[in-house]
Amino acid sequence: MPLKNSFKSKIVLGTAQFSGNYSLFQNNKKKTNIETLIKFCLENKLNKFDSAINYNNLNFYKMINTKKTILNSKFKFNPNKNVIYHIEIIKSYLNDNNILCLNNLFIHNPNIINYTNLNLLKEIIKSLKDLKLIKYFGYSLYYNPKLINFLILNFKPDTVQIPGSLLDQRLISKSYLDFFKTKNIFIQVRSVFLKGVLLINPNDIPNNLMKWKKIFYNIDKWLQINNYLKPNFLLSYILSNDQIDEIVLGFDSIDQLDEILNLDIYDNFKNPPIFTKDDNILNPSKW
Repeated sequence: MPLKNSFKSKIVLGTAQFSGNYSLFQNNKKKTNIETLIKFCLENKLNKFDSAINYNNLNFYKMINTKKTILNSKFKFNPNKNVIYHIEIIKSYLNDNNILCLNNLFIHNPNIINYTNLNLLKEIIKSLKDLKLIKYFGYSLYYNPKLINFLILNFKPDTVQIPGSLLDQRLISKSYLDFFKTKNIFIQVRSVFLKGVLLINPNDIPNNLMKWKKIFYNIDKWLQINNYLKPNFLLSYILSNDQIDEIVLGFDSIDQLDEILNLDIYDNFKNPPIFTKDDNILNPSKW
């Protein structure tokens, strides 16, 4: 298992789960104190974190020694406000969390970007970089081919954060990854476990997802036929792709994190089929 001891470097720790009911998968193990979890992460050389300005997670970054960590965040672009407004939002966020500079700043609402407000966004990003408040900027994307094409061709980001999993293979297809890489764009993948839903037994699927229950049965059946352990394969499927630079993973206990870190990673496996193209199940924002 050649990736066993090396995939830590690809992990970015998500913090959305500390802002409320982000994950639909409620592990019955006791949640870990945030300070204890951060200490465990740093002791295990996991020093990359992902947050957002609108996450109500009790100044998560304030608890981290930012000199030893790589911090990413997201913010919402407001085309009705000027450059100074956006700079002050970022400055305030950095000051409140004792951060000198963000590694990546992702636009959380790229769907509102168009030809009319594109120059404003360019000005904002240039100013933030010139002021050394951010190193890189990116888009936090969902599957939207027309929008993605527009954004990449008209204001190329340093990084994209995209959904990708055994169930949602659309943006981690070879054609999309090749497209991003030919533009020299760094690729982060989130939703590897689809908010934890992919980890649970199909019989325990939340009521709001019951209409897609058969899809989850089909996934379990395919994994069983091919003798793959579910959590191992879900992680291996993303980690095995060399074009994917990092993966964003969320968890709320040391037990959960430790289980992931100790998973055996498959270095050879059969390519999975496409289980569905229904955006209503693939896009958690629609649940």
